[in-house]
Amino acid sequence: IRQPAIIVTGDQDGVVWPSIHSHGLKRDLRAARLVELPGAGHMLHHAHAARIAALILSLVTTVPAKQDAEPEPDRQGIDISAD
Repeated sequence: IRQPAIIVTGDQDGVVWPSIHSHGLKRDLRAARLVELPGAGHMLHHAHAARIAALILSLVTTVPAKQDAEPEPDRQGIDISAD
């Protein structure tokens, strides 16, 4: 996967261990940026909502918009573009 991404983890997360999960994901997603929040545990989007929102916005500004983008076909053969 070459799409840019942000991986956010708390260095004190005891549920999804940064050393296994976040660092492993960063290894596999080469275009990703890994952000470790010091002293933070699990459920970062609750305890650090403003920081998470800022990181998401920073990611959005790095992804170029598609020019003349066509809707991607649904992989299961169902047209999801019609309302």
